[in-house]
Amino acid sequence: MRLILAYAKLYTLEIFRNRSAVFFTVLFPAILLLMVGRSNHLSGIPFVVNVVIFCNYAVQTVAFQSLGVRVSESRLTDWTLYVKTLPATPAIQFCGRVISMLCLSLLGVAFMLLVAKTFYRVDLALSQWLWVISMALIGGIPMALLGIAIGYQVNVSAARSVFVLLNLMLLFAGFSLPYHGIWMHLREWVPTFVWTQLSLYPIQTDIRLGPIVSYYIGFTLCCYLLAVISLKRPRPLRQIR
Repeated sequence: MRLILAYAKLYTLEIFRNRSAVFFTVLFPAILLLMVGRSNHLSGIPFVVNVVIFCNYAVQTVAFQSLGVRVSESRLTDWTLYVKTLPATPAIQFCGRVISMLCLSLLGVAFMLLVAKTFYRVDLALSQWLWVISMALIGGIPMALLGIAIGYQVNVSAARSVFVLLNLMLLFAGFSLPYHGIWMHLREWVPTFVWTQLSLYPIQTDIRLGPIVSYYIGFTLCCYLLAVISLKRPRPLRQIR
């Protein structure tokens, strides 16, 4: 446990050394909610759904985009190569990154809820707010593992563009896919849509929790295996700086 916390502290300090990254990671989702949050509300979708979507997006931006970019940019540095030689299993390294990610994500969600309460007067019970926050953080765990898996494989020079594009695609796929035809079945496999349904469970009574939990467990295990494979995959010496 002490080793996991040491990794978490190391990765958290690494994040806060880059002030611009912290600003865009923590504040950008809340700013985006202020800019476009009301657009779906005008078309009849309850605004609380928008708040839930953007709370998940705030966590996803930290867990998937920011973490993936950092992994990609640092994976071939001398320090990272040294850390990989230490007697720590991949699970310990991943736990350290996930704990660090959850702390920063909680800060991002706090700004999101501040915007929702201050500017839009979203009125939910305390238990509902706690559920939304908890499910957003829980949904961020497999997204962090997926970000690690992709970050170890994507080209360093293209990492930021790749993750920004994937992050936005996941955001809009979570609520913009049609509710008819093949799209109605396809959206059931989009993680951001599933996290939104999970977060809305105490608010919308027609949501079935069983399939969502099964999807979450399976998706998390797949992302963990991908992350382990990516971490252990050997690299040509010419890539090492």
